[in-house]
Amino acid sequence: MISITWLGEDTETEAGPSFVIWNGVKFPKGEAVQVADAYMVAGARDNRFFRVDEEERKRGQAQEAEIEKQETEKQEEAFDYSKAENKSGYSPKKQKRKKPKPNPTDGHDPTNA
Repeated sequence: MISITWLGEDTETEAGPSFVIWNGVKFPKGEAVQVADAYMVAGARDNRFFRVDEEERKRGQAQEAEIEKQETEKQEEAFDYSKAENKSGYSPKKQKRKKPKPNPTDGHDPTNA
């Protein structure tokens, strides 16, 4: 689990709220909260109002990489390549072209030519 701290939304003239609720998790201002959700950890890293503890962050990155690796392995196992469409534009085998039949109305006799 990774510790996330909500820094608060205080301004120079007004004090902000004492806590915030995000994804059903309550974050009191200035207190570290243990979170296991990789989505929340990634969101907290990008948000200026949250701080992810550095020591926990390194372990969390390793855990996230392992989770992501496991998810991609599951997706690859579940994907059926035999049913996938081939959209390369190339024909898988050569197709023979039929010779055009002579038109009997043009007056050309192919046997006399």
